[in-house]
Order: sequence, then structure tokens, then C-alpha cells
Amino acid sequence: MGEPLAIGLDIGSSTTKAVAFDTSGKVVATAVRDSVNIQPRPRWVEREPAIFKAMIFEVLSDLAAQLVGADIVGISQAAHGDGIWVLDQAGELLRPGILSLDSRARAIFAEFSAEPLSSQLIEKIGQLPMVSSAGPLLRWLKENEPEVYPRIRHLLFTKDIVRYWLTGDIAQDYTEVSSGFTDVKTQAVAPEIFDLYGVPELAGTVPKVLQSTQLAGGLTAEAARATGLPKGLPVAAGLHDIVAGSVGVGAVHSGDVSVVAGSYCVNQYITDAPLIGDWMTRSFVRKGLWNSMTASPSSSTNMDWFARVLLPDLVESSRAAGSGSFGFLNTILDDLPPLSGDSPYYLPFLYGSPLPVDASAGIIGLRSWHTRADAVRAVFEGIALNHRYHLDQLPIPDAAIPKVMGGISRNPVWSQLMADLLGREIEVSSAAEPGALGVAMAAFVAAGVYADLDAAVASMSRPGRLVTPDADVSLMEDRYNRYVTLLGALTPWWEA
Repeated sequence: MGEPLAIGLDIGSSTTKAVAFDTSGKVVATAVRDSVNIQPRPRWVEREPAIFKAMIFEVLSDLAAQLVGADIVGISQAAHGDGIWVLDQAGELLRPGILSLDSRARAIFAEFSAEPLSSQLIEKIGQLPMVSSAGPLLRWLKENEPEVYPRIRHLLFTKDIVRYWLTGDIAQDYTEVSSGFTDVKTQAVAPEIFDLYGVPELAGTVPKVLQSTQLAGGLTAEAARATGLPKGLPVAAGLHDIVAGSVGVGAVHSGDVSVVAGSYCVNQYITDAPLIGDWMTRSFVRKGLWNSMTASPSSSTNMDWFARVLLPDLVESSRAAGSGSFGFLNTILDDLPPLSGDSPYYLPFLYGSPLPVDASAGIIGLRSWHTRADAVRAVFEGIALNHRYHLDQLPIPDAAIPKVMGGISRNPVWSQLMADLLGREIEVSSAAEPGALGVAMAAFVAAGVYADLDAAVASMSRPGRLVTPDADVSLMEDRYNRYVTLLGALTPWWEA
């Protein structure tokens, strides 16, 4: 047997990756599958359980085939948070899973956003739930699916349903149960929260809650047969994917700041006391640490949509040339002049926004002399502007250097725009798969290879690439201020 390996399963909105790491954090093998979502109605984004389960087992089987004879000591999982999966008393799923890109509960979200309920929720759970959070969705199920709601006995998130399929164990972890079921001050499950949601009948449906690095069981015989991994393989509880990314880039201590530019625009600030404000405050990986977070479903998925829908010819030619789906982006941006006062703006709100209205996406300020390269850069900038908008809400120290991760962060044009708009140095992660790396660290701790998460991070995380602002500071501040003004001007239109 060789060096011990751990598997990190990172389940995203668009792709799912199973990655094996050694104890130094080096990638040994990778398998990838598309995450198939369904949209049976406008605003609905769901996942069919049978298809999803088969995909999870397939991607793990692909990885296992590359690891024959290897010393695999553990596995853990992370997934996009919020949304909800509901099970009956027998542990059977009652309906397809609802994902974090879903916005069906917008009317209930508006009710939760109004006083006095909004203040009560913020005081109790440390945040105002998003439209796709479990609270609004459970109320939606109560009001719209009477054949489902009375039978609900267990509430799980996406990574928890996957762990259930792997181990037969029904549980949650603190990084996700704190999205809406725990008292922000004590970090303990608070049944009275369900009264605030208007679903008091569900107060006893939160399962046991584990620490992210805690052993949650072993691989069942069924899962072992389906994946080719050894029966009884230790499975760690796992964690929310954005927290997994923070762990993977080494942002695990009070004062650390991390940014995820993925399906969601996520911005996190770790503290050793709860900070309650216009942001989400959730539990971090260890009890006694809190994660103040601002987020919206409005980051790099905008670039994916823009390229797929409006630039399919360039996507196909880039694939044919072996440059990947988006390898063309830097090429068409190479000859653009610098940003100026008449460069167009992009509002990155295809799936949602940080605003308390149903905002939509769009390009503002197009002129006859602009090209599609200008439009591409506007999308790049719009994603960065949204991150700045979120980060400005958090009381992060001036000296903090955000650790930035996500596919688009590896693009040098975008990462430079991000540093310029923030007006501060950023560190772009060198980890190819920071989310998978974070959960692999949890797996190593659960398997006893590392004594704790700090030891795993010290051995497996690597410094990233520093990017320093180099643009005209006054121009970038003007761009940002105009963007904020634009949001304010359009808000009445969106409201109407």
C-alpha cells in the first residue's frame, strides 16, 4: 500500500467532482460528471433523486477505477447549500430536491423580509433567509404541496442526502444547519425558529448535528458495490461547499476573508464572536467560530450563460482547439482599450441578486461603437462589481487580503479587475479544486490521519498568487459608485 489518500466529493450546481488527494494536498486522480438539474416550471430548480444518486455513484466509480490498489482511508462531501430535501419516517424522499438556484418562494421571502418578522429572524438566526433558504421553502411546501408536507420527518441539505446514500446515516453538520435552524448566539438547534417560519409542526425534523470533521459512518455494502470503493470506508460529516473552499485555501482562523466566485457570489469573514448585521452569520467548521457571509446567485454563472447563449460559435471553436469552453475569453479581450467612463455596465442578476427586489440582468450603456468584446468585459466587471458590493457590507479589516477561489478567478483579466475594484491586494488560490481539497482534509481528520483541521490545513494548503491593484483608483471608484447608483435608480422599476 502507498501513501494514504482521501476523497473529496464536491457537488456543484453545474458539475460534480470527485478528487483524490494525498496527505500533502496533491491531486492524485479526478473524475467529473455534469450535475443534472431540472426546471419543470419557471423559477423552479430541482434535482431528480434517482438520476442524482446514479450520477454520484458513477463519478465515484470513475475515480475508484483510477485508484485500484491505493490506500484510500476516507471520503467526505460538500455541496451547494440552502435548498431542501425532505424525507418521510422511513427515510424515503418525498419529492425531488429543491436547489439553491430556486426562487419559487419569492412571495414568502417578501413576507419574511418585512417587519417585524425580519428583525425577529435576524436576531434569532443571525440572518434574513434567502428566497432559496429552507425556511421559505418549507412554508411554500406547506401552502402548495399538502400531499407532501404532513409526511415530512427529516430535513436534509444536498451534501447530507449524498452522505445518507453513502452511509445510511441521517444527519446534518453545523455549517449548514446554521443556515436557518440554529440560534446564532449558542450555535444550537432552536425549535422555536419553526414558529417564526410558520411551520411549527416541523420543529422536531432536524436530525442529529455533527462537526464537519466528525466520523459519520462507513460506506454501506450497496454504496461499495456501486462505487467500487471499500465497504466500511470512513465517511466524514462534510460541510457546505463554500466553507469547504475556505478551508481548502487555508482561510480557517478568526480574521480570515475568502471569496468564492462560482455559481454563487460568496464573501466570507471568519470571527470568534457572532457579528449580526446586513449579512448572514453562520457557524464555521468548529464551534466557537462564526462565518459572516454575504452571497447572491450572481457570480460566474453569468459568464457561463453569456458564452453558452450568446457566443456559442466561440465556445465550440475554443473546445475544438483544445482550449476549453471559455479559452477564447482572454483572446477577444486582448485588444480592448482600458475601461473608461463610457464602458457599458452589466448587472449580473440572471438567477438572483443581493437586492431586496426581484432584480434582473442586463447590459446598460451600450453604444454603436461597442463590440462584443466590450460586452464580455462588462460581464467580467459586473461579476467583480457584485463581489465588491457584497464585501462592502462586511466589517473586514483594511489589512485583510481576501483569498479568492472559483473558476473565473483563475482568469487574469477578471482577477485584476477584482483587485482594481476592491482597491486592495487579493490572493488567488493555487488549489485546482479548493472545495474538494477542504472536504478531503475533513476526511483525513475523521480517519485519524490528522489530529485536527489545523494540522490538515498546515500540511495540505498552499499560498496563492498575489494580485495588486494597478488601475486608476479614482476611475475604479467612479465605476463602482455609478454601479451602485444604477442599482438604486432601477430598484423602483424592478419593484413595479
